[in-house]
Amino acid sequence: MNILAISLILFIGSSLTHAVGKVTYQFSFEGSHDRVQILVNGSKRIEVAAPEIAKGLHLVTAQSIAEKLGDEVKSRKHLFNFTNPEETQIEITSSRNHLIFSSFKKNGATFAPKKVSQFVIGIADQRIWNLHGFNFKGTRFELVSPKKSPQIAPKGWEASIRRVWQKYLQRFGSATDHLVFVDLKGPISGGPLGENVLAFFADDNLPLEVVDDMEANLGWKPQKSTRAYVKAHYPKSHDQWGEYLLGTFSHEIGHLYFGFGLTREKVSSADELWFSLGMGMLYDMQITHELTGNEPQLLVDVVNQWEKKISQLKDVDQRLIGPNRAADQNHKFDRKKVFGHGKAAYFLKELRRVIGHDKFDAAVLKYLKKCGSCDRGYEEFKNYLEFSIDAINKLENKYQIR
Repeated sequence: MNILAISLILFIGSSLTHAVGKVTYQFSFEGSHDRVQILVNGSKRIEVAAPEIAKGLHLVTAQSIAEKLGDEVKSRKHLFNFTNPEETQIEITSSRNHLIFSSFKKNGATFAPKKVSQFVIGIADQRIWNLHGFNFKGTRFELVSPKKSPQIAPKGWEASIRRVWQKYLQRFGSATDHLVFVDLKGPISGGPLGENVLAFFADDNLPLEVVDDMEANLGWKPQKSTRAYVKAHYPKSHDQWGEYLLGTFSHEIGHLYFGFGLTREKVSSADELWFSLGMGMLYDMQITHELTGNEPQLLVDVVNQWEKKISQLKDVDQRLIGPNRAADQNHKFDRKKVFGHGKAAYFLKELRRVIGHDKFDAAVLKYLKKCGSCDRGYEEFKNYLEFSIDAINKLENKYQIR
């Protein structure tokens, strides 16, 4: 029987040296690995789901652990709520048949402690999955990809990450010392599996519901695969797929600075993260344009879908703050995508233009450096804008922000 043992130590407090409590977990994965038995402090046993998110790849989340331990505050979190980070350390002993990736940077045989909120631990069958890695400018980057039919080529991935990361470093400094990319089957683009672990999606056979979603949120006509969508909608180039991936990497990395790492927001639904999502888009689009000569077409089209179609719907609440979502379902669009990304990026780009690029960017730097413990996003960011509040309110009214 194949057994994988993991012990995780969670420190509660501001630092390891000033911790006010410690909980020790011992994890044992057996058989299919879809459930994990956890021994807490050597006495209390709990069982946590470790769902197989792809063949041979299982994931354990901080949220699933909190639910079993009766931590109501943490268990009520959704995937996009990265508030209330705690100093956490993991210790992992794995079988030789598995690869381990996680929210934590590995130093030799141990993992460095990190102040995290939505941490994850991934267990991948190394007969099915590969792990590639490299170090660049003080950060460890890893790519977990299937051995059969990967969508992300390691060589191209590394070249793109070096170029994108350098751009972000020049603008904002580093967001993390460790970042994992996971190549998964899915419709398009990407998203966080947990802190410092990003999924990137592509599929050769898209189901009908995904095709309908693409049309509702992007205005894209049906295609059979992710690559077919890219071929149909992205600018022609010698490496169309590679440029799509570079823009997608840039987009997800942008979120490490806004909402999912350096800064965080306390929200009850994903579309309330519009400020962080929009800021990530704003700078991702700039960086991708600098590197490829084009903004990511997916992001261009989600902005256009809001501006040219959804903004014209009289029954749809156009507000970013406190909207009534009742009419959304009548038009089949996803508010997080069309408003949380599209309208948010449109408004923030206009705000940057009105305030002035240099002043706006200076305010962003202050926000990133001073607002690590903030959780109110846009409302706190405005405190760093050296600009007339009346003028900002006027712009908000023009675009129906609240």
